[in-house]
Amino acid sequence: MMTAKLINVEGSKIKIELTLELSRSMLDTEINIQKGLNEVGCIASKEALKYLDTDGSPLKIGEEIWKSKGEQPKEYQTSYGEVIVNRHVYQRSPLRKNVLPLRKRSKDNHNINAIIGKTGILKNVRDGRQRGEK
Repeated sequence: MMTAKLINVEGSKIKIELTLELSRSMLDTEINIQKGLNEVGCIASKEALKYLDTDGSPLKIGEEIWKSKGEQPKEYQTSYGEVIVNRHVYQRSPLRKNVLPLRKRSKDNHNINAIIGKTGILKNVRDGRQRGEK
Protein backbone atom coordinates (compact mmCIF):
# COMPACT_ATOMS: atom_id res chain seq x y z
CA MET A 1 0.00 0.00 0.00
CA MET A 2 1.22 3.47 -0.84
CA THR A 3 -0.36 6.89 -0.55
CA ALA A 4 0.84 10.40 -1.18
CA LYS A 5 -1.29 13.28 -0.05
CA LEU A 6 -1.05 17.03 0.01
CA ILE A 7 -0.91 18.17 3.63
CA ASN A 8 -0.47 21.94 3.36
CA VAL A 9 0.02 24.78 0.88
CA GLU A 10 1.46 27.97 2.32
CA GLY A 11 2.47 30.55 -0.28
CA SER A 12 5.18 28.98 -2.41
CA LYS A 13 5.76 26.06 -0.04
CA ILE A 14 3.93 22.74 -0.05
CA LYS A 15 4.00 19.80 2.34
CA ILE A 16 3.33 16.32 0.99
CA GLU A 17 3.12 13.15 3.05
CA LEU A 18 4.12 9.78 1.58
CA THR A 19 3.31 6.42 3.13
CA LEU A 20 5.06 3.38 1.63
CA GLU A 21 4.78 -0.30 2.34
CA LEU A 22 8.07 -2.16 2.54
CA SER A 23 8.36 -5.64 1.10
CA ARG A 24 10.57 -8.65 1.77
CA SER A 25 11.71 -8.22 -1.84
CA MET A 26 14.07 -5.33 -2.48
CA LEU A 27 12.89 -5.14 -6.09
CA ASP A 28 9.24 -4.78 -4.99
CA THR A 29 10.29 -2.19 -2.39
CA GLU A 30 12.19 -0.16 -4.99
CA ILE A 31 9.18 -0.30 -7.33
CA ASN A 32 6.93 0.93 -4.48
CA ILE A 33 9.40 3.73 -3.70
CA GLN A 34 9.48 4.84 -7.36
CA LYS A 35 5.67 4.77 -7.62
CA GLY A 36 5.38 6.77 -4.40
CA LEU A 37 7.90 9.36 -5.54
CA ASN A 38 6.10 9.68 -8.87
CA GLU A 39 2.85 10.29 -6.97
CA VAL A 40 4.60 12.99 -4.91
CA GLY A 41 6.00 14.48 -8.12
CA CYS A 42 2.53 14.63 -9.68
CA ILE A 43 1.10 16.37 -6.62
CA ALA A 44 4.00 18.86 -6.52
CA SER A 45 3.81 19.53 -10.28
CA LYS A 46 0.07 20.13 -10.08
CA GLU A 47 0.56 22.63 -7.26
CA ALA A 48 3.39 24.33 -9.18
CA LEU A 49 1.12 24.81 -12.21
CA LYS A 50 -1.60 26.26 -9.99
CA TYR A 51 0.95 28.58 -8.36
CA LEU A 52 2.22 29.81 -11.74
CA ASP A 53 -1.26 30.39 -13.18
CA THR A 54 -2.74 33.86 -13.40
CA ASP A 55 -5.54 35.06 -11.14
CA GLY A 56 -7.95 35.52 -14.05
CA SER A 57 -7.44 39.27 -14.40
CA PRO A 58 -7.44 40.68 -17.96
CA LEU A 59 -4.01 40.66 -19.63
CA LYS A 60 -2.62 43.24 -22.02
CA ILE A 61 -0.53 41.59 -24.73
CA GLY A 62 0.80 44.23 -27.11
CA GLU A 63 -2.15 46.51 -27.76
CA GLU A 64 -4.78 43.82 -27.20
CA ILE A 65 -6.67 42.97 -24.03
CA TRP A 66 -7.15 39.27 -23.36
CA LYS A 67 -9.91 38.14 -20.99
CA SER A 68 -10.23 34.91 -19.05
CA LYS A 69 -12.93 32.48 -20.07
CA GLY A 70 -12.62 31.09 -16.55
CA GLU A 71 -10.81 28.04 -15.30
CA GLN A 72 -10.89 24.92 -17.43
CA PRO A 73 -9.34 21.51 -16.77
CA LYS A 74 -6.16 21.03 -18.78
CA GLU A 75 -3.95 17.93 -19.00
CA TYR A 76 -0.18 18.19 -18.53
CA GLN A 77 2.40 15.46 -18.99
CA THR A 78 5.05 15.76 -16.28
CA SER A 79 8.14 13.66 -15.67
CA TYR A 80 6.14 11.88 -12.96
CA GLY A 81 2.91 11.22 -14.86
CA GLU A 82 -0.10 13.08 -16.18
CA VAL A 83 -1.87 15.71 -14.07
CA ILE A 84 -5.08 17.62 -14.68
CA VAL A 85 -5.18 21.21 -13.46
CA ASN A 86 -7.90 23.85 -13.65
CA ARG A 87 -6.22 26.83 -15.36
CA HIS A 88 -7.42 30.19 -16.63
CA VAL A 89 -7.88 30.17 -20.40
CA TYR A 90 -7.60 33.54 -22.16
CA GLN A 91 -8.76 34.74 -25.55
CA ARG A 92 -9.08 38.00 -27.49
CA SER A 93 -12.53 37.30 -28.87
CA PRO A 94 -14.80 34.25 -29.05
CA LEU A 95 -13.45 33.29 -32.50
CA ARG A 96 -9.73 33.53 -31.75
CA LYS A 97 -7.04 31.22 -30.38
CA ASN A 98 -6.99 30.45 -26.63
CA VAL A 99 -3.93 31.12 -24.49
CA LEU A 100 -2.78 29.54 -21.20
CA PRO A 101 -0.29 32.03 -19.76
CA LEU A 102 2.11 31.30 -16.92
CA ARG A 103 3.16 34.04 -14.55
CA LYS A 104 6.19 36.02 -15.69
CA ARG A 105 8.17 34.78 -12.68
CA SER A 106 8.27 31.32 -14.23
CA LYS A 107 11.58 30.74 -15.96
CA ASP A 108 9.91 28.17 -18.22
CA ASN A 109 7.85 29.91 -20.88
CA HIS A 110 7.23 26.67 -22.73
CA ASN A 111 4.20 24.45 -22.79
CA ILE A 112 6.36 21.44 -21.89
CA ASN A 113 7.67 20.08 -18.65
CA ALA A 114 11.01 21.67 -17.76
CA ILE A 115 12.79 18.37 -17.05
CA ILE A 116 11.48 16.72 -20.21
CA GLY A 117 12.71 19.70 -22.22
CA LYS A 118 16.06 19.79 -20.45
CA THR A 119 16.76 16.09 -21.05
CA GLY A 120 16.34 16.46 -24.80
CA ILE A 121 13.43 14.03 -25.05
CA LEU A 122 11.37 16.59 -26.96
CA LYS A 123 14.23 17.25 -29.39
CA ASN A 124 14.51 13.51 -30.04
CA VAL A 125 10.78 13.32 -30.73
CA ARG A 126 10.98 16.27 -33.15
CA ASP A 127 14.04 14.79 -34.90
CA GLY A 128 12.26 11.44 -35.28
CA ARG A 129 9.25 13.13 -36.87
CA GLN A 130 11.48 15.00 -39.29
CA ARG A 131 13.00 11.70 -40.42
CA GLY A 132 9.54 10.21 -40.95
CA GLU A 133 9.65 7.94 -37.88
CA LYS A 134 6.53 7.40 -35.80
